[in-house]
Amino acid sequence: MAIGGRRLLLGAGWTYVAHLTPRIVTFFSTIVLARILGPEAFGAMGAAMIILRYLEPIADAGAGEGMVQRQGDEEAAADAAFTLSLLVGGALAALMFLAAPYAAAFFEQPELTGIIRVLSPVLLVVAAGSSQDAWYRKNFMFSQRVVPRVARSIVRAVVSIALALAGFGVWSLVGGFIAGQVSATLLYWLLSTRRHRLGLNPDVARSLLGFGLHVSMVTLFGVFVETMDQVIVARLFDAALLGIYVLAAMFPELVVMGICYAGSQVAFPAFSKMQNHPRLLRNGYLISNRYITLLCFASAAGLACVAEDFIDLAYSDEWRPAIAVIQVLALGAAVRSIGFNAGDVFKAKGNPGVLNLLTAGRLVLVVPLMLVLSPLGLTGVAIGKTLADLIVTGATIWVAQRMIGFSLREFFLSLRPPLIGMALVACTCILVGILGEEAEIWVRLISKVICGGMVFAFFLVSQKAHLQMRSAAKRR
Repeated sequence: MAIGGRRLLLGAGWTYVAHLTPRIVTFFSTIVLARILGPEAFGAMGAAMIILRYLEPIADAGAGEGMVQRQGDEEAAADAAFTLSLLVGGALAALMFLAAPYAAAFFEQPELTGIIRVLSPVLLVVAAGSSQDAWYRKNFMFSQRVVPRVARSIVRAVVSIALALAGFGVWSLVGGFIAGQVSATLLYWLLSTRRHRLGLNPDVARSLLGFGLHVSMVTLFGVFVETMDQVIVARLFDAALLGIYVLAAMFPELVVMGICYAGSQVAFPAFSKMQNHPRLLRNGYLISNRYITLLCFASAAGLACVAEDFIDLAYSDEWRPAIAVIQVLALGAAVRSIGFNAGDVFKAKGNPGVLNLLTAGRLVLVVPLMLVLSPLGLTGVAIGKTLADLIVTGATIWVAQRMIGFSLREFFLSLRPPLIGMALVACTCILVGILGEEAEIWVRLISKVICGGMVFAFFLVSQKAHLQMRSAAKRR
């Protein structure tokens, strides 16, 4: 393998560690916090985080992404990115502080004013570390990104739990979040091989903003669509139900979509190398789609089957409405995984605008569907989101088919193993649940995980053996 390939795979590995480890910490800390705090605290924090998530993608005006993309004048670009980040991050922090009463009025939660205002300086903190993080990525220093990102989640968890035990309620979540962000930014600077300085070359700044603002707006648009379900829940229901929905949505994102995000780290650069080789690109897409959906389908089935036992065991009765939401959103995540890889094909072929069009279509669909189904409660909102994902995934596959030329037969054949794996995991977990109906919840939960995992592992082994036999037959 070429040195570039080794660096690519190593970088993808470190990126996955930096992506997965904080999620594991968050997973377990959320269980602890949910048993101390009620859904109302999670709902209030969730509403405030919606505002922060809208502003965070543009906290540095995309200057960091511009620095990664720019060739030449690296030090001048790094200094300009750092300066722009502070200017824009400071301005957005002030805007968030001033807009807090209006956001609280929109969500009909007066207490949000104080929470949003206390969180507003986080935008400046994030901006102060964004150029250092971009420097790591530009120079393939992916391992150095792991420590700040993992430390952020650990500090956040420790501080939040400590404050929650001390009786600070929702402010424990606020304090933990701020402490985590501050620790990450400090570590970005302490571990950096190059300390950025204030400096703003006009030509370099224009170059960074010309590219970065476009990327930031694309990211912002994606975040806007992704959080629309939470906005609707926050607007139509109370803080407690929003807290339940936010917690429920976390699990499919962690268990299923995390696989897609990690796979994309490798798929995009690989597809980029294949962009001028249609046959390689078509086969690469179908193969990667098969393996990503193989893992995502099985994970979604397992999550849906263990959701009830897990919530009953780890949380109190007031969190039980999250069960149906987890099950529906797990199915939606499985659907999204089918078309997820196609986005990397569009970017590799130089057509990222296709993603914007598809995202816009998803927004047009998801809002009315969720509103129409909202009388069914949180589950109705989740069903509306899943239906929109199903329609947009179909459109995504259609566009990908036209762009790289695979047949529908090839595509559906690539989905056959994932569907079989999903069915095997689901049937195994359901059977274990029936046989262990009288058993303790923890025994039934562990049995489902172990048996479902073993069946899926055997299926993977049989698939590998099947592919080896087919390859041997073709060589004869």
